[in-house]
Amino acid sequence: MPLDSEQDYESFNYLWIIHRYEGSIDATNSKISSPQFSTPSNERHKWSISVEPRYYADKYKLDFLRLSLKFTCVEANVELSARFKFSIMDSERKIGQGRRSAFRDWKSGKEWSISSFIERDALFERKESLLPDDKLSILCEITVRRPSSSQHEVSNQPRFDIMPMETPSCTLSDDLSQLLEDQEFCDVTLSVNGQQFKAHKGILAARCSVFKAMFKHRMREAKSSRVEITDIKPDVFRELLHYIYTGKVKYMETATFMDLLVAADKYDLQSLKSLCGVALNKHLTHDNAANILIIADSHQSEKLKAAAISFIKSNAFVVMSTDGWKDMLNHYPNLVWEVKNGNVKSK
Repeated sequence: MPLDSEQDYESFNYLWIIHRYEGSIDATNSKISSPQFSTPSNERHKWSISVEPRYYADKYKLDFLRLSLKFTCVEANVELSARFKFSIMDSERKIGQGRRSAFRDWKSGKEWSISSFIERDALFERKESLLPDDKLSILCEITVRRPSSSQHEVSNQPRFDIMPMETPSCTLSDDLSQLLEDQEFCDVTLSVNGQQFKAHKGILAARCSVFKAMFKHRMREAKSSRVEITDIKPDVFRELLHYIYTGKVKYMETATFMDLLVAADKYDLQSLKSLCGVALNKHLTHDNAANILIIADSHQSEKLKAAAISFIKSNAFVVMSTDGWKDMLNHYPNLVWEVKNGNVKSK
């Protein structure tokens, strides 16, 4: 019986450890490159990784760690299709940060990059985990796709397909993140206090009921494909957009989580609101407990509210000397009463 043409996939990994990372990045922001490594099945196919430790992304107005992968081959006219995933391995040899590309076309000398892999400040904020002993460990996972022979085979023997017991992991989140990053096929512009974000109406509408209603009923936005947003900070909206596309939340400062919880409530993203509540619960301190209680009460985050009240009661002497508590005394006397006398139950 004839055998249909198939595609083979070859996957392999390369772990690159940069020792004395902080000492390796100088004021000139020079690129750091790895040794070359080969495709296991073809020693003539060479790859190398490079790191730009301070890549300024004009779109975000922030410095990022930029990672690139380069393909070289001594043979002329060699082309292949491959995708790659970069991950930073943390101190426990687990993936602390990862981003995957879509399948790309490669020929000798071609280089593809993930420009906004991780914010530079965020990397150093997680220094203890992501830069243990001043070592940056980058895992590169490459999957090469190549057409198999199109020749047909004939055999009188029965053919059995051996199915793998394990299926490849779902890459939907990474693929949508890359779609947002590449800005391909965008059909709407979101202007957030003067900063422009391009996105896809279909994804926004499918993931957010507020955007769905906006595009469906508000003709001005539907016709102009432009939405003006004035009550959210651009950096907070960027995280909101990232969550809409990926369902994931990045590591952030506590203040950003507070702003993001407010934005999640505004856009009726209940799961994001819950994630922010969990993060804020973990980062309750003497200085922020009163402010977190105000946010939780204002935006009906009952579990976070209960946690904040419990924390304040357990640390009353210190919390009640903070500016946040003084602000609550002046503007939120009902919350002061609840802390002192109430019995809030989480829903």
